[in-house]
Amino acid sequence: MILLHRLVLEGVLGVTPEAQARQSNLDYVKDARSVRTGRRRQGQVGIRMNPTPIEQVVEVTRGGLRLPQKSTYFFPKVLTGLVLDPFD
Repeated sequence: MILLHRLVLEGVLGVTPEAQARQSNLDYVKDARSVRTGRRRQGQVGIRMNPTPIEQVVEVTRGGLRLPQKSTYFFPKVLTGLVLDPFD
């Protein structure tokens, strides 16, 4: 993901880190099907990435570094809001 951001987005396409942070030139989707079927027609380039292995996330963060945005999307998500514990 870091190579994609630095080499492709910045180096080739000229999308600055600030524009990446604002997502002014980017749209992150969770499934490739929405790109393939044309639901994202405004885009000019679609890049499909393999998920970041959890081991790599742990290694990078323990080294004091940060991963690019959206590189830590994991599925399935832990369900929230289904169990309520009253405070009384």
